Amino acid sequence: HDVKFRASIIQQHKEVERVDKMPEMFHKFFHHLSDGKESEYNYMIKWLANAIQDRNFCVLAAIGAPGIGKGVLGAIMIWLVGRHNFHKTDNKLITKDFNKQFQNKRLVFCDEMNIRKTDHMNKFKDLINDIIEIEAKGENAKLTKNFASIYIASNNLDSLTIPENDRRFSVIELTKKPLVDILTSDNIEELTKEENVNELAKYLYYYNVDREKMLRVHTSKRTEEIKYSSLTDAEEWFIEDYAKDKHKTV
Repeated sequence: HDVKFRASIIQQHKEVERVDKMPEMFHKFFHHLSDGKESEYNYMIKWLANAIQDRNFCVLAAIGAPGIGKGVLGAIMIWLVGRHNFHKTDNKLITKDFNKQFQNKRLVFCDEMNIRKTDHMNKFKDLINDIIEIEAKGENAKLTKNFASIYIASNNLDSLTIPENDRRFSVIELTKKPLVDILTSDNIEELTKEENVNELAKYLYYYNVDREKMLRVHTSKRTEEIKYSSLTDAEEWFIEDYAKDKHKTV
């Protein structure tokens, strides 16, 4: 399968115009969204490139303040893969029985999802597998190949529960500055125009991605903040009070 995939990529390389430099408008946007942090900037670019060239098994999780550009990133994704290969959803994806809208998509944007219940988390994790079950109303469920890279965005730290030793969620650390403080409304609109995103897609298409490394989650300070926000009162007391006091007496 890997040999066939790489052969198809080589053939496609002959047909896609090569762009060797990140278009400036997108560089400025990603630099803003990552708050100038090189590790966050680079991971976002690699994740997007891998979504075009192959598929991400790690979910890109953007949890941060409203208005910073998380939704704009989702809008950019539409034209990276084409409207028919893109799907935007919310909690319906994990609370409803039918998920045919997920079938054959390359990028899925989960906006303001809340994945805290165990059954919801299990259902969501199933959607990351290489083979998934697709079910439509009035039709029998069927197993099918999964092509989707999944992007989650939320304003709330407690919207996601990340267990220890998690291998699914790559949480990026984001800026706190509103996007409108950096770009004009016209500039923001330009970011989501098909012809401009096409230039970004050409750049990402040839971007060098280490697929083995992309199988490992990206962690950041925000990862720990999300883990802490999902603690129960008892767990928080144990860590903040009991464990610290116990450590002092040892």
